[in-house]
Amino acid sequence: MMVPSTRLQCDEKACWIELSCSSVKPGTAKGPKRSDFVYLYLLFAACSSLVYQSYEGLGLSTCITLSASLQFLAYSLLAVKVAQQKSVRGISGKALTCYAVVYCARLSSTTWLLGYLPSDATGDGLYQLLDVMSLSTVLFLLFCVFKKYRHTYQKEEDTFEIKSMLITCFFFAMLFETSGTTSAVTSTGSVDALATVVFITVGAT
Repeated sequence: MMVPSTRLQCDEKACWIELSCSSVKPGTAKGPKRSDFVYLYLLFAACSSLVYQSYEGLGLSTCITLSASLQFLAYSLLAVKVAQQKSVRGISGKALTCYAVVYCARLSSTTWLLGYLPSDATGDGLYQLLDVMSLSTVLFLLFCVFKKYRHTYQKEEDTFEIKSMLITCFFFAMLFETSGTTSAVTSTGSVDALATVVFITVGAT
């Protein structure tokens, strides 16, 4: 009568060991994933230090370039997370679309016209490069949302109407921009749209 109970205990012990080993595997996989984010932060700090040592005359206007670099860092962290989890759950495709419009409008002014650029040396190419890299990362995220990981996209919860918002932003840009140039209008419109998207994103969280 003791043999079946002993065998049962051995089977339960084997199952417990198997479950414990399987539960350890995800834990060991979290290490490299977390290290990817650490590497990104270290790379950002190294690049920031290199820019600080390479450029002269940095001042208050450098904050514009710093903000662009922080935005690129944020998109990069989000892209790494999406690539690791293979999911876009919780990401707004419409917000990303607005960000893409913002960068396209701003680059249409800053790449070939002297409009709304930092007055220091970072405005001679670094600022535009950061916007190009941010736009590329946003386009990658849009590809993940609407194509690659579309099955994880929460479309029914992403209901904000962005067309009317973008039209309103550029309308007020044309209304209040006194210079009347296309460069100024697109730059002001991109600022309005970016501020609106950030306000909506913060209010939704």
